[in-house]
Amino acid sequence: MDKNIKNEIQELRNQLTELNEQKQAGFATKDPIRQQILDGIASIKQWRADRNILTEEVKKLKEQRGELNEKVAPLAKELRELNNQKKTLQQKLGLRHDPVQLSTQIARINQRIETEVLSFDKEQQLMKQVKELEKKFSEAKGTRELFEKISTRAGELKVLRQEADKIHAIIQDKASQSQALHKKILSKSKALDLLREQEQEQREKIGEIKEQIKPVAAQLEEKLGEISKHQQQKKSHTKERTQKRLAQKQKEVQEKLSRGEKLTTEDLMILQSMDD
Repeated sequence: MDKNIKNEIQELRNQLTELNEQKQAGFATKDPIRQQILDGIASIKQWRADRNILTEEVKKLKEQRGELNEKVAPLAKELRELNNQKKTLQQKLGLRHDPVQLSTQIARINQRIETEVLSFDKEQQLMKQVKELEKKFSEAKGTRELFEKISTRAGELKVLRQEADKIHAIIQDKASQSQALHKKILSKSKALDLLREQEQEQREKIGEIKEQIKPVAAQLEEKLGEISKHQQQKKSHTKERTQKRLAQKQKEVQEKLSRGEKLTTEDLMILQSMDD
């Protein structure tokens, strides 16, 4: 019986060892997948935080651009009105250029008259041209303030538009970064879904192995209990037989003593055990 039970116990232990190895192999596959999932979640969390920062920055930049555009619109309208006034005056006075350009043109012709060797007719022609330009310049003096105002407003509008364009470029760059992060989040989320499926498959396999372990472990525990009980019974029987033999020996020694027979060394030891 002992041999059969021991063989059964060894077989059950072998089964448990094999099942535990399969379980550990399952964990060895599952745990790295779980770590990839945790790393992916951490990455997505960081990317979302970075994207939110970019979104907030873009929001503020759009507000700044909006403020600039609010300044640009009325300034552009004013500049259009000034240019219309300029066009009307130019048509009225027959001017094609800024009065300053007239002054420059007059100075250039006078220099030519003074420095070049000209025929009498050519010189008279140029002097006549100078008088005509001077007359126009005199008539156009009242338009100088308008031309200067147009130049000033045009400069202001250019600066505002440059600032708005600069902010727009920054917005585009940050929006591009935000979009790139969004794509990474979507891609990583899709990868995480696949990893979660793989992890779930391993969990199910490990669960199945654990269910297989339970009855084997229960059988092993039962067999170990049986052999322990058998050993206890065997030990009890052995002790009982030993005690009976000792009692018989003790009786024989007592009979020898009563008959006055010589005791052997063994008899003396038995006699001593009776005293103990």
